Amino acid sequence: MPLLCFSCMQFSCWIERYKKGFQDKTPVEPPPSLGTNLENVTNTTDTEDTSGEAAMASSPESPNKDSDHGKDADERNPGSPEKKNKSIKLLPFLRRKKGSKTKSNDRSSPPPVQTFEECLEQRRLSQASRLLIELEQTCYHDDGEETQKKRDEINQQYEQLMAIICKAARDAITCSSEDLVLLQSAVNAIEQEEKQDQRYLEESKRNPKIQGARPREWRKKHDKVLKETVESRMDDIEDMSSCEKFSSSVKKNIFKMGMRVKEDLISVVKNIKDCYPEEYDICNFYAQLYHTAFSSHIQRLVDFELDPEDCSYLLCWLNDYYPNDVLKHKDLEGHINSNLLGRLVQETTLYYLESTFLTNRQGDLKKWLSNALEICQSPWLSGEYPKEINGVYNSDLAIHVIQCMDTAAQTARQISEDILKKVMPIILEELEVFLVRYQTFMMVFINRKEKRENRTAVVLANMPCYQSFRNYINQQQFFEEDSKKKCLEVLSRLENIGCEYLLKIFYEALKPNYKGLVTPKWMDDSSLVNLLKNADKQMKEFKKMETTCFLDLVNRLHFSVIAEYIRRIMKKKIKLRNQKTQEQVANQICAESEQIHQLFTDYGSTENWLQPILPKVAEVLRLQEASSIQLEIATMVRDYPDIREHHVSALLEIKPNLSPEEVRNIKKVLRVSGQNNWESNRESRPFFSKVHVNSNLIARLTSVI
Repeated sequence: MPLLCFSCMQFSCWIERYKKGFQDKTPVEPPPSLGTNLENVTNTTDTEDTSGEAAMASSPESPNKDSDHGKDADERNPGSPEKKNKSIKLLPFLRRKKGSKTKSNDRSSPPPVQTFEECLEQRRLSQASRLLIELEQTCYHDDGEETQKKRDEINQQYEQLMAIICKAARDAITCSSEDLVLLQSAVNAIEQEEKQDQRYLEESKRNPKIQGARPREWRKKHDKVLKETVESRMDDIEDMSSCEKFSSSVKKNIFKMGMRVKEDLISVVKNIKDCYPEEYDICNFYAQLYHTAFSSHIQRLVDFELDPEDCSYLLCWLNDYYPNDVLKHKDLEGHINSNLLGRLVQETTLYYLESTFLTNRQGDLKKWLSNALEICQSPWLSGEYPKEINGVYNSDLAIHVIQCMDTAAQTARQISEDILKKVMPIILEELEVFLVRYQTFMMVFINRKEKRENRTAVVLANMPCYQSFRNYINQQQFFEEDSKKKCLEVLSRLENIGCEYLLKIFYEALKPNYKGLVTPKWMDDSSLVNLLKNADKQMKEFKKMETTCFLDLVNRLHFSVIAEYIRRIMKKKIKLRNQKTQEQVANQICAESEQIHQLFTDYGSTENWLQPILPKVAEVLRLQEASSIQLEIATMVRDYPDIREHHVSALLEIKPNLSPEEVRNIKKVLRVSGQNNWESNRESRPFFSKVHVNSNLIARLTSVI
């Protein structure tokens, strides 16, 4: 009896607590003694908290970024006070009478359950998915006719829902911020269906008789829709920005497709990415779809024979624009792993394109260089003078040729560094062929028998071209040394051809004056004055050449005059029989040496080493003692190791007052110190080896000595 009273009292207390908790919506634990009597407690309502989706549906702003996609508030936080409101089948005396109202109950009554159609109308796709899942579960264990009809109706509703979800996915790239809310709800629905597929598969293993249309595989359908959407957008590129600068439709299409990939991927990163769970890796998924579609279009282009320019442009996209400007765009950085994508085309296709490019580039270069030479040489052959700019003859040949080579190199560099390394040997190969043709033309042009008034002007205009080509070759880092050497040798021959012609013109102008040097009448006439006058006239004409080349020519002309003067001395046109005459000749040689040096210095000669040569020769003529002469000859051998016995013999022949014995003793110095001086002065500049003495004179002098 006491125990029963205690139980009744305990139960009465619990009833009071329950009434209070019911009004305040505070959960109340059932009394321990009645645990077995509450086993039949069930949910009378199972409504979801729709505040999240309602807010998303009404707000045009960015979609909800909650990481728990597809979960309502009660699912994300089961312990929350806002979890699903559960009621209990109350004992009869605890139920409210029908029609009774309380202010508290009116406020706490749950919202009415929405229908499937209402969910679609309100764009709440994840809620619609949950409703269908609950309806579908009621049909799993029943195979009756009514259940089958219900199952068919559910399947039709699923198809209706899936169509809306597919459209949301299809329009995602171009949708507004409001539609992005719908996309997120669609993704949540897909996630729910995928989980339900998994639960169904697990249950079907335990119960093979379970009925249903699972698995529905909405993730696969979603991925297929995205694939079809990407392919469609890559096919339809007419709406892309205008690209009138491109000369061919192939270039325009490649450019538009590339821009489509970049702009759409940027849209994925900025807008779509936050609508998907991280495990979808949606940015890389889209990137792979666009990469595959772009690759397919490129392959179709390659299957047809591409124009050389189109081939070059395509290689630029494959090697530079696509991997760098598109995939590594600043807005895509950190979101797309380009290493997972690979190349747009297979290695064999890439090799074919590169080989085609190299062949086309070599053919183009050959044609360009040939045309450049033809354009320049035609007017010269017809007698036209080169154009004159600021008083200097000018030829654009080197400019045109170097521009052609730079264009070929620049195009290759835009593609890749490897292509550049393959193109540069081709450029040098074609340059060598061009230079050989150039050399042949200049030789024929200069040596033609018919008189051409523009010949000297053409030579002057072309001399700077050789130096421009030389500089270009020496500046390139990917030219092979053997090929560079061959080209530089051709340029040296071209330079020599030009210089020899100008030296010949110069010599012919001064030849009458040369004949009067170091002759019996030489000291009384004005041979040197006339020589310098004509030399000045010729150099003024030669000054119509580019400055650097002109200065180089002045040095050569300076050398030629000194060498010819020495040769005239050694021709033995005079006999200096006494000391007075020898001193007079020596003084005149020194004076004229100074005048020659002054003239060429005024024109910019830097060959100062030539200045002491004539005075040294004059000193040999001035000296009377054989020992002094021998010492001076030894000095000359030291300073000019290329001096030979026939030079000394010709010089001593002018001094007939020397006995044969003295001459022999003087020349012994050549045998004693000549070889040693040559070894110790290997860097000395040659001079006497360029002075050619009459062979008949040498033979006669040798026989006398």
